[in-house]
Amino acid sequence: MRLNMSHSSRASACSLQKNTSFVCKIQRSSSALPVANVQQHAPSAQPIYFPKLPTPTSFPSTLSRNDTLNMSFITKSSEKEVVEAAKEKEDEWASGPASYFPSTFEELVEDAVGACQRGMIDGLKKMEVEFPLTSDTSGYKSSSDSFIDGHIQLAIQACKLLSEKDGRRYRVVVPDPTEQKRASAKFATQIEMAGGNVTMGSLSGKKEEFSVFTLFDNKVDTSVPEEDVADVFMVVNASTIELPNVKQYWEDYVGDEKTMILWCLELDTLRADLGLFGFPSKDVHYGFLSGFKPMLYLRQRQYSKSVPIAPFVINYDGALFRLYPAPWQVMLKQDSGELACVAERPKRYALQELKEELLEVVGLNTEEKGSNMEFLRRGYKTSTWWEGAEGEKAEERSDWRW
Repeated sequence: MRLNMSHSSRASACSLQKNTSFVCKIQRSSSALPVANVQQHAPSAQPIYFPKLPTPTSFPSTLSRNDTLNMSFITKSSEKEVVEAAKEKEDEWASGPASYFPSTFEELVEDAVGACQRGMIDGLKKMEVEFPLTSDTSGYKSSSDSFIDGHIQLAIQACKLLSEKDGRRYRVVVPDPTEQKRASAKFATQIEMAGGNVTMGSLSGKKEEFSVFTLFDNKVDTSVPEEDVADVFMVVNASTIELPNVKQYWEDYVGDEKTMILWCLELDTLRADLGLFGFPSKDVHYGFLSGFKPMLYLRQRQYSKSVPIAPFVINYDGALFRLYPAPWQVMLKQDSGELACVAERPKRYALQELKEELLEVVGLNTEEKGSNMEFLRRGYKTSTWWEGAEGEKAEERSDWRW
């Protein structure tokens, strides 16, 4: 995670007013745009700031910055500097970064691992990690198998790093035994390199261990109960239909004594289907998903606004970001791809609130408050059923909001 501003300057960065100069991408640039503080640029391709998916062997074996330092090798002259650096890092975790620009998936995984580790220290049993495998805000346009494999691959690496730090047993849980067998075979080398504390499992609860010697063996070993094979269970690639299975798995094998991490499930997308015909009811969110606290959350958004003069359409990008235990942050995307903090608060922003914050900081929130034009732009419904006040009243817990 690259931090370009100190903690002292972070507060000012997150309280930027309308006169702050940020860069917006302009579709047309034939004439000047008299909108405050919007710089005009020639059309350019959508910047891609997330790299290609790494291969299983591309993760280095060196210790990350979150690993515990061996104080016996620190001289007295440098001891004070180390303590000050640790204090500054704690302040960053508590207040959130002024800017965020992960250059590799390894950085994202390390940040997620550090946040999950802090969550487990705080006694959390339900955690969520969410970040995209692409910079395309419209969704995934490649093969679904590529993203399924990418999530499993990164989950195995995260479990490996976590296990190296705390010595716990981790289990990557996929939806069914068939997918478990396929993933175990495809990522056999990475699983072996992760050590014996990282295993594969499925939501069915059947224990199907894999090794290079049993590649073509279809036997399923059920001699060891599922609840005894791991201390932390990381669920990947579950769909909306499989969310009740995730809940049942929690009740049968995890419970309040162990930990479950939902890894890149895109829960906001899955929640949208709850309650529809043929899908699980909204109670899955109210009684189960609402208890999962986001550890690392990065959701990109892309917006545009029409204006009555050239260039007529202005594009601006941003993201909703959270790195536990820091507050929720609204990030504005720069031309370089870097995300800069423009607002923050302890409670999660609804997507409409995210949009309003971005409009304000780029100087495009020009409608008079309470006017008909503001109503027509925002619409009657300004939040989803799970974001609004009615959803907050119905849910058993509100951990996902904080």
